Amino acid sequence: MSSLLLTKVFVAFILTAAMQIVLIIASLISGFLIVNVPEGSPVNLALVSLFAVVGALPLIALQTLLSVFLRSFAAPVAVCILGCVAGIASVTSVTLRPLSYVLPQGLITRTMSLGSTALTGSGGLNITDALSLSLCSVITFGVIYFISLFAVNKVKLR
Repeated sequence: MSSLLLTKVFVAFILTAAMQIVLIIASLISGFLIVNVPEGSPVNLALVSLFAVVGALPLIALQTLLSVFLRSFAAPVAVCILGCVAGIASVTSVTLRPLSYVLPQGLITRTMSLGSTALTGSGGLNITDALSLSLCSVITFGVIYFISLFAVNKVKLR
């Protein structure tokens, strides 16, 4: 069962990376050729998008865990939507900000907001903030993945 979990995570990770590459290419094309934005803006988006692939790992692991245990397709999506509300709250609230380092939706929200002025608590687009979020993402992914392995081995599925 561990190989099935890892395969599901890997496939979702590859699709996420491909989606981010499409976003980067489309942003560069539209930014430089169509809209004529100032230099650096599309490049910053490209950097954030690359870090977002790593930031998505915990969310991929959580959604994989939920999809294994919940029969309905809608249930994991509903849980993720509630998590998105909590993730945004954890980034925007000073009190809840520590949760944004462990909550998968908070991690991806912070990562996608690096260097943005829209969310002041997300961090700057610098190596320190990007690497700390990436490290938190990898650690949170590992914890969720090993919880998934433990849970799948202890619970009889269908």
